[in-house]
Amino acid sequence: MFKELLLGLVTQGLADLAQAQENGKVPKNSLSESHFFSVWIGQAIKSKRFDVCLFPLLKRWQQEARTSGAGADLKTTFAQLKSTYSGVVGQPAATKETLAQLVLLLDAQQWQVTTDTMLGKKTSIKSQGNSSLVIAPTEFDNGFNKSSQISCYVRGDQQQFIDACYSLGLLVFKKTEYKSIVKFHSHMTLDADNNDQALPAYPSI
Repeated sequence: MFKELLLGLVTQGLADLAQAQENGKVPKNSLSESHFFSVWIGQAIKSKRFDVCLFPLLKRWQQEARTSGAGADLKTTFAQLKSTYSGVVGQPAATKETLAQLVLLLDAQQWQVTTDTMLGKKTSIKSQGNSSLVIAPTEFDNGFNKSSQISCYVRGDQQQFIDACYSLGLLVFKKTEYKSIVKFHSHMTLDADNNDQALPAYPSI
């Protein structure tokens, strides 16, 4: 699955960097580390070291390294991805019960959770200023039974939402920022197996 392959890639990249630094081949500074990853990624692409599904991501990182140099900070990206995916790889897939637990968790944090409103092209949700989560009733009622992915519309403390999901073994994948079918809400998705091939939002926990 994509998540295992990605975790393997970033783990290997960090291990290879650590080995090169231990051998004195790469100085411990951001410029040298960025150059290492630029070369490492290029070699990985050329040698087809990793599964083909990872190639678009490798090419994206290669372009970032060429364009931004040390500013690409790929070591941090790799470390964040390793930490994030290590917490969910090997965990069971999410279920309808996971969604119910998420609602209870957000309720306790004073979120406004809406799961009974049919969503149209521009749905407006009234609130009292609380952070807000909206899930279409058909998706909420089915849980992850009919689809591995559920759309969530979020306004307010996005990091709190991301952390709440992560505490239940779910990664959050951002699709839009404040432009979605629900006014003033970002569109995010949850995948039962955390197997979306986009990069997830990073939890702070």
